[in-house]
Order: sequence, then structure tokens, then C-alpha cells
Amino acid sequence: MAESAVRENRAVAERRGVSIVERSHPGPVAYGDANALGRAVDNLLSNAVRLAPVGSAITVGVGSRLGWAWIAVADEGPGVPAEARDRIFDRFYRGEDGNGAAAGPADGAAPAGQAERPDGSGLGLAIARQVAESHDGHLLHTDHGTSGSTFTVWLPDRTLDRATERGDTPPSGDPLGS
Repeated sequence: MAESAVRENRAVAERRGVSIVERSHPGPVAYGDANALGRAVDNLLSNAVRLAPVGSAITVGVGSRLGWAWIAVADEGPGVPAEARDRIFDRFYRGEDGNGAAAGPADGAAPAGQAERPDGSGLGLAIARQVAESHDGHLLHTDHGTSGSTFTVWLPDRTLDRATERGDTPPSGDPLGS
């Protein structure tokens, strides 16, 4: 799923002057609707590509930790303002672009030194969260202030043997370690 989302978004990222770095760790197995899970990951990656500043990098990683498989997308974008963190997963919520303006300039022109930011519908994160939860998983946000964000889809790792226990919630923190 992660590789497919990267393939689908790489050309747009390159046109916007943003690089995508892949960091995959072998082993995790999650069961579910591949189309829905792929759409969730694509939503996260396309948001990152849309909001990442020119010259920055987006990291997409896959791995497993403490009985949970994860796919994470980290960007070096504007971050999520503290006042928006409780609302970013709400349907139709569209935050600011980090410069105090609503996401997506009305005239389509990009601010100097930034990628063009086309309007979004405010549904991407809500859909990604719904998909994760419908698979007994979670979508979590780790904020890095003005250095960006990491969004992680956590799903039960089905490679566990019966002796290994998985907690009810995924581990805290950013699995990419950014």
C-alpha cells in the first residue's frame, strides 16, 4: 500500500519541488480492505504533498511495534496549530496553511517559496480515520511544531503468535522517530 501511494504521488511531489523518502521495515501483516486502506494512505500522502514547503522531504514508512502494524507519513510542512488539533479529523474541517490564510489561496497563486496549495475538501483525514477505525485500528497525529507532522495508521499486526499480547491502543509517539 505504501509503495503504491508513493508511486501515485511522486510525480506531483516532484512538480512541487518536494521529495518522498521511503522507509519500510519488513514483517507487518494487517488484514482488511486493500482499496479502503490504500485510499486512507493516499489521503495522508496527498495532504503532505499539498502542504509541504518547496525543498522539503516527506517520509513514508511501514513497520510494526508492540503488536501493531503501522504506515506513517511525516512531512516538514507548517504543522498543525494547537487550536486546530482537536478538529483536524472532523469532516469538512480545513485548517490554515501555516501562514494564517485558509488552505488554498483563492487565486491559485502560491506564496513565495511555497508549493501551490490547491483547495482540499476537508474530508481526507476524516476518511482516513474512519478507514483505520473500521479495521480495528487508529489514526494518530504527532505534531512537530513548525517542523511538520506525522500521521500514522495503526492496525493490529496479524503476525503475532498467541504468546504475544497486544494492548488495546497502539504505542505512543512517532514510529518514524522524527
